[in-house]
Amino acid sequence: MNVKSFCAFAATIALVACPEPPLEPASPALPDVPRSPDGGLDGEISPDVPSTLPPLDLSTPLAAGEARAGVIDKSSDLLTGPKADGRIGDVKMYNAKAAFIIEGVRRVDGYRYYGGNAVDMSALNADGSQSTQDVFGELAHSWNLMAFEAQSVEVVDDGRVSGTAHVRISGQASNLAFADSFIRSFLNPDPLTVDISYDYFLGPDEPYLRHDVTIINVGTEPAEISPPVLLSNQGDGLFHFRRRDGFSTSGGPVDYIAMTGARSAVGLMTSDTTLEFAFDYSNVLICLEQDFSVPIGESHTRSYYFAVSDAGQNGLDAIAADLGMTTAKDATIEGTVSLPATASPAEAIVAVWDGGEPMTMRPLNSDGTYALGVGEGDYRVEVYVPKHGSPTPVEVSALSGQSVTADFVVEAAATITASVVDSSGDPVDARVMFVVDPADSATASPYPPESFDVRGDGSWSWSDGGYGRVSAVGYAIGGETTQIVPAGTYTLQATRGFNYTIDSAQVSVAAGDTGSVTLTIDKVVDSTGWVSGDFHIHALRSPDSNVPWDVRVLQAVTVEMEAPPLTEHVTLASLGPAIEELDVGARIIEVPGQEVTTFEFGHFNSFPLEYRDDEPNNGAVFPYDKTPAALFEAIRSQGKWEPFVQVNHPRGTAIGGYFDYIGFDNTTGQSQRTGDSYSTNFDGVEVFNGSCGVGEEFDDWVAMTNMGWRKALSSGSDSHKERGIVGTPRQVVNIAQAEVRADLGAYAEAIRRRRSFVTCGPFVRFETVDLTASLGDMATVDSGGEVAFRVQVSAPSWQALTEARILRNGEVIDVLPITEVASGVRLDATVTDTPEADAWYMVWVTGTGDVLPVYNSGAPAAFTNPIEVDADGDEQWTAPGLPAAEP
Repeated sequence: MNVKSFCAFAATIALVACPEPPLEPASPALPDVPRSPDGGLDGEISPDVPSTLPPLDLSTPLAAGEARAGVIDKSSDLLTGPKADGRIGDVKMYNAKAAFIIEGVRRVDGYRYYGGNAVDMSALNADGSQSTQDVFGELAHSWNLMAFEAQSVEVVDDGRVSGTAHVRISGQASNLAFADSFIRSFLNPDPLTVDISYDYFLGPDEPYLRHDVTIINVGTEPAEISPPVLLSNQGDGLFHFRRRDGFSTSGGPVDYIAMTGARSAVGLMTSDTTLEFAFDYSNVLICLEQDFSVPIGESHTRSYYFAVSDAGQNGLDAIAADLGMTTAKDATIEGTVSLPATASPAEAIVAVWDGGEPMTMRPLNSDGTYALGVGEGDYRVEVYVPKHGSPTPVEVSALSGQSVTADFVVEAAATITASVVDSSGDPVDARVMFVVDPADSATASPYPPESFDVRGDGSWSWSDGGYGRVSAVGYAIGGETTQIVPAGTYTLQATRGFNYTIDSAQVSVAAGDTGSVTLTIDKVVDSTGWVSGDFHIHALRSPDSNVPWDVRVLQAVTVEMEAPPLTEHVTLASLGPAIEELDVGARIIEVPGQEVTTFEFGHFNSFPLEYRDDEPNNGAVFPYDKTPAALFEAIRSQGKWEPFVQVNHPRGTAIGGYFDYIGFDNTTGQSQRTGDSYSTNFDGVEVFNGSCGVGEEFDDWVAMTNMGWRKALSSGSDSHKERGIVGTPRQVVNIAQAEVRADLGAYAEAIRRRRSFVTCGPFVRFETVDLTASLGDMATVDSGGEVAFRVQVSAPSWQALTEARILRNGEVIDVLPITEVASGVRLDATVTDTPEADAWYMVWVTGTGDVLPVYNSGAPAAFTNPIEVDADGDEQWTAPGLPAAEP
């Protein structure tokens, strides 16, 4: 097994290619590592800390020239931030410049599974406080697809003996279920019998943590390490950055692994091996190192450095140069950015381009100055300030050993306040879009280009139907929002999901001006007795998302969505803390959930799940060591509720699509896989992902329903970015809010019983005329063998609806034109049919145009779940079966 074969696997999912690095010889054996009788590392290494020294207080700020390490015994010793994963019992290492948290011996969060890794890190202010919040995700080593299993932790020197803090974590290479589940059978690397030690060193005043990894061959064969891999999972405030590509993970060699945000940045650096980006899947980066070999009884050590910066990518570049990892940047671009009162230096970014290639970036100092270290050359310097237009770029020529100046003046922005009320003058929660006319080239964009987009969210450019560029989005909780925007002319559009009218007004504001407008929207669709939710939402704990939880809550509230599950990858998550912080608990219901993500046979949204913050990944279902049958059982037994289990995006590739994995044929109802590799123990099918476009997934669901499987037709936005606003498509469930609040299990049961419809706009009521059956129920025919349905479709006038199709057993049997254009009930009709045998019926509403400005998901549409009809009077429902194949 070599790097070429690893890259061959990578090419199958990412179309990358990477050359094979040279083999590296073993390093000398380590004579100071004690051996246990079985050949492994001894679990006890006596620390060099004299017992006469007083206990350490790890929350005490340190002076220059000091470094400390110790076991954390109180929460105040931990670092804080949206990705802080450290716990009491872990180890803290810090000095006057930086602080790091090293996991103890425990089962941990994320993909890495085992402890012993550097997990939290931050640069520090002069008073010892964090200069940035911890947004570091995870970065872990792997050798031949095995991982480091920590078994003991020792503080060798707490920093009061030699001046350098030293922590040793001892363990062995163990199998990693994450890799075993989908890579091992393809690559089949040699198993390893090796012990491993992680030695962490932190000297005084160093903004980096040295991390020595020693592989000790205790087996009976030479240990051929191929490939050694680094797995980096970021995307929660940090993104992988490479010079000349910006925020890109295209394959190829890198000087070091840079993980960069606007101010926070982390780098993993080494001169002991080359580093090469292999591929990225959902923002999980695989980086290859050079292969090496360890003879029997010998060892191999590589040194790495975790560098932290509060000066963005350019701060990392400077540390890398100091460590000799890159060529010294001995030219300087410096200057001052004059900011208006509407801008904050903490948010401004200075970026350097080499021609059309992004090179480096850093935030401004608090006084508006900056200095960037670069190599000699010609550059373009740009400034990006959120909510403001960018000043004209400056071209400079930087000479070795010299400084060149580039000063900027950022024009003052304008402030616009939008009030949203109903026709009675009462405030309405709403979303307000600040849209620039597509023909308006004078109004500046407040967004940086993608190469330097530190939010990873890009500009709001909903181009469908000539829709303009969005400069700001305001979430008007309580009916008001104030936004800062570049001077210009804007159309403000107020919306509140699909059941309300929309309103708009144009506002022109000059630099430094303020403007205001009142917008009026009304609810014109009666949704009493129904609750809606988007069943596929990602936020900051998903590796491939960067949206704060509070933004997801604000989005849900302002599109009138009462019970949206949060379905993060890897971890179980909940919007509860954000709901409480925003004080919107009366408007929205917390529904903890998880996208149970395998890298072999698909993804499965599951909710409600029981949130347990004292367990790894908050009690999330661990999927990598399970077959489909075992995984569905594990989901169902996770907590106190019977969760709803949805097969996400079932078609596409086997790695993410369950129906492709099992080889489901919707014409025969047969699957290629059998046994534990095949299970139908799920509740719903995500027929609509991101839009209401009809594809093969609809045919799959129809076939399953015809076979009597009773799987709910369901949906989800699968939104990963803020501009991918949640709630389209959405599921509308026939259950009262009070019942959901009292029991989340009842919510899941109502969805499982198919008491819901999917919508990208219209509100649909489908029931028997005698009101004995509605969605998910079984109806009976009358004495003449006839069944009568009432079909009611409601929507605001801005939705262009065309017809309601009535389907029996998946085939259209009637079409009802929708001619009413006024807001409210757009169709109220009765449909009758005389089925020859038991059958099922559904409604499919179609439209034209789009549903802008609520969302850019295409034309309005809706699809109900079925009503079953007992035609033969035996009080049972017999599935019609699949249609006979044509001869």
